[in-house]
Amino acid sequence: MIVVRLGKKFIGVMSCLCLTALLLTGCTLPNPRQKDELSYRTAGIMQMNKGDYKAALSAFQKALDNSNGRISDIELDICYYKAYCLIRVGKNEEALSVYDAIINYNKNIAEAYLLRGHLRVATDDIEAAKKDYNKALSLNSRSYPYYLAIYQNLVYAGDINEAEEFLRKGLTIKASTAEEYCYQGRFYLLLKEYDAAKLVLSNAMNEGSEDAKLYMAAVLREMGQGEQAYGIYENYVKSHENDAEALYQIVSILTETGEYERAIGYVDTAIEVAKNDSSRKKLMENKIFCLEKLGMYKEAITAVRTYLKTYPDDQVMIRELTFLNSRVGSP
Repeated sequence: MIVVRLGKKFIGVMSCLCLTALLLTGCTLPNPRQKDELSYRTAGIMQMNKGDYKAALSAFQKALDNSNGRISDIELDICYYKAYCLIRVGKNEEALSVYDAIINYNKNIAEAYLLRGHLRVATDDIEAAKKDYNKALSLNSRSYPYYLAIYQNLVYAGDINEAEEFLRKGLTIKASTAEEYCYQGRFYLLLKEYDAAKLVLSNAMNEGSEDAKLYMAAVLREMGQGEQAYGIYENYVKSHENDAEALYQIVSILTETGEYERAIGYVDTAIEVAKNDSSRKKLMENKIFCLEKLGMYKEAITAVRTYLKTYPDDQVMIRELTFLNSRVGSP
């Protein structure tokens, strides 16, 4: 899922949007210009991935102009992409009108209701958003990712009670697969119902879920059982050595418990594979902290200088560099 910031709100976007007039035609004729349509679609995706949403919008519109009045999964896919770009350039009303058109074309597309709900949350229309969410779930009631996405967006909007209610709706579904047990464990973890989380995560682990091990470790940490959590993470990375989240948690646990030398053994790999900037930044800070605690001041200076290449305006680290230089007598 792509998470998009709109002012102080966030919306989760799972695919991406369309020309209202096209959707309302309902035409399903063969498209002799499909090659051009797909070429513009590819160009739009490339521009979108570069962050040039205006250029992407232009390309997606040209793709739709070459649809020959045809509506298939291809055109709907382009419509979702276009909506995503409209949102990114602040044209929320236009994006909303496209979701409206998709729903008017086919009132049974659960994803369209979900995405329109996300947009309505981001624009503070919470009551309308909840109606869309409930409609999406009525069409796809066993989609645990839907319940999770709804929860996350309502939390970002500050409506925690409603967010938790959607998680509880998801928990009324009878789980039958490892993945479903794992999602239920995540839901209980978010609800801080740790005993229930352990029970369903144990089921997921017994069914072979590797992800469940990470959530079980998270539950144990929340219950103050850091040593047991560490054991799970350590065993997990033996077969998932580049798993960024597991490595991050290992470094975090070892740093918190003062096992700095052991933390250093994991931190460089964790930094290398970290999937987001905030995790990478925190790991780099942990490395500096551990090196300093171990009295490895020269190594800490090198780590701070590396950090400042990426975050040159961090005044705390600038002061830290001055302090470290004073410890080793560097200029």
